[in-house]
Amino acid sequence: MMEENVYDKHYKKFVAYQKKLEFQLHQYLLDREFDESDSVVQEIKEELRKLEEAKKILAPKTTLYKNK
Repeated sequence: MMEENVYDKHYKKFVAYQKKLEFQLHQYLLDREFDESDSVVQEIKEELRKLEEAKKILAPKTTLYKNK
């Protein structure tokens, strides 16, 4: 069995966290008490932006990227 690339593990964690944040953002926006200008929504969007940047840096080091 081939050992999993350590970067793959981190990348998968980023993707899972991103999905969790996107779901949370969706839930906040469905709730009528929150809208796009609320600080909670802005914080989640900022965290998602940072995650996307981290994924772009990490992606070339993963086997997922190398196999394409």
